Amino acid sequence: MTKSIKNASDLPGWFSLEKYKRMGTLDAAGWYNQLFIRRRCFMDAEQGHDMSAVVAHIRDVPIVDVSENSLFGQYFYLMFNECPLIEQSTCGVHSLTVHELYMAEANIEASQRAQTRAFFERMLDMSPRNSEEPSAEINFDLAFLLKPMPHVLKNPIDHVFLSVNLLLSDKVLIEQFKTHLFQLREECNANFFSQKWRQPKFTEWVRLGILPCLDLMMWEYEAKVNLPDRVMADAIYPQGKLDEETVRKTTKPKALDLIAETTLALLARMAIHEKETTQCE
Repeated sequence: MTKSIKNASDLPGWFSLEKYKRMGTLDAAGWYNQLFIRRRCFMDAEQGHDMSAVVAHIRDVPIVDVSENSLFGQYFYLMFNECPLIEQSTCGVHSLTVHELYMAEANIEASQRAQTRAFFERMLDMSPRNSEEPSAEINFDLAFLLKPMPHVLKNPIDHVFLSVNLLLSDKVLIEQFKTHLFQLREECNANFFSQKWRQPKFTEWVRLGILPCLDLMMWEYEAKVNLPDRVMADAIYPQGKLDEETVRKTTKPKALDLIAETTLALLARMAIHEKETTQCE
């Protein structure tokens, strides 16, 4: 039988709203990092991965500074420090890197990825062969090799890799790019990225207690307990300004929406814009 938490005083000792005071200082990049980390914790926990070290750190220091903690490394700190990988991810146009090439391959279904690797290892093997050695038979769907990358990647993407024929004139390339860009946004369901960005109200996220709510939801899942909305409200709204109806109708749905992949991608877009604006000042 699932244990039900009756009072905020029954919550674990690590939970304290005092630890969340820095929420009000977060910019778009800061919110992105906090929400992205929690999204990964939820996802990895559902997949049975051990995230205990990361979760323990979040509970100790909920407003995580990923640049100062080696525990997170590049696994979490994907965008906003000064390493080369980060600069590439915030650049709209750049040459494909080896890192991006292999990350794209990792986004192909495992069975197709293994079959494709075996195919090319066989095709590109230039080492001398014993004439008596039987030739390995290659069974492969060659049509798969001609599919555009967005059609074979298993997860949604916000970066698309293109081939550019430098023998063509700039005028031809620019016109073809404009046409292809429109098609790519359609194929990748990314038209909303080209629309005007609506500035989120970070103060509202603070008022609703988004981060403490997510952390308690994570604990509820991990501890296999029932945390009623009334107790959640008492914990994250101790002065009684908001209630359990707010938790049920607004805070929880908003918290889950903020760790959705599309929302995080939009937040990342805003963070990149903020960084570019700051650099231009």
